[in-house]
Amino acid sequence: MASSSAIVKKSSAGLHVTSYRGSNAVLFAMDMDKAETSNLAGFSIHCIAPTKGPYPTREHCLPNDLDFEHPFESDNVLNCTNPRGSNHRPFQTFHWMHFPSAGTGEYKYTIYAAYFDRGRIIHPYPGVTFDLNIDSKFSFPSFDLGFTRAYVSSQAYVERYGNTPVYPQPKSLDFDTKEYLEKYLWLGASARDLIFKILEETQQDDSIELDVFSFDLSEPDIVRALCNIGKRLRIFQDNSTKHKDPKSLESEAVKRIRKSGAKVQRGHFQVLAHDKVFIQKKNGKPTSVLTGSANFSLRGIYVQANSVLVFRDSAV
Repeated sequence: MASSSAIVKKSSAGLHVTSYRGSNAVLFAMDMDKAETSNLAGFSIHCIAPTKGPYPTREHCLPNDLDFEHPFESDNVLNCTNPRGSNHRPFQTFHWMHFPSAGTGEYKYTIYAAYFDRGRIIHPYPGVTFDLNIDSKFSFPSFDLGFTRAYVSSQAYVERYGNTPVYPQPKSLDFDTKEYLEKYLWLGASARDLIFKILEETQQDDSIELDVFSFDLSEPDIVRALCNIGKRLRIFQDNSTKHKDPKSLESEAVKRIRKSGAKVQRGHFQVLAHDKVFIQKKNGKPTSVLTGSANFSLRGIYVQANSVLVFRDSAV
């Protein structure tokens, strides 16, 4: 059974590896006994994913974009066919972080010490194997923690989406997000999931009310959801220098939300109201609070590195 432990340590033939499981990611930290370091080329990481994702098969070696000046052949004991695989191009570092492209689920990783041997890369010793459950968020009693991927400037985004835009220009609240939804689900990751779970719960249950404190408010589907809540919504929206212009997306969002029947207040305290908060109440009693660093905006959820926290506790 795959481990859900945050930290797992294993060793084999002088190779010592610790795995640190994160949100949509895992970090491997490697160490070697000094006696096993002669001709060490680095580390090769073999992976069996729950789905094939962007690769031809579920089984592959984690790719390494850094190659040697004169490429090496591999001894092929890792059964990997991808040309950029770390069996040919070992990671020449003592830690490596993997952001799986095959989604959440059970992964089998085997880390090998790789050696130079007469023009080849060989893997003479058994590897260290981890069966890990890679999840998108951390759940605890009454508490969920999610993160955006913040991968829009990554090689992974280039390979998946060819560096295409995340939203049209100029920005508006009216564009059809269906064209971008696949990107949004991937980039927004567990942070987006938590935000829209609160919004969907509130829209579907007439006994739920929502109080919102917002700064940037330009994600079209969030604005549409708030409008759908209508009279069961109260919102305090920032009107500091960045947002007070009548042509700003925030001013347009306020206009639409007011028209839906919600109660709207604008202000900026002494400088600005830099809040990102949902307070959910059922039959008048508070049930959950969402907060974190993610603004309710296109950049806040799909471009920047941000967190979302949900406390399902009336006292909080």
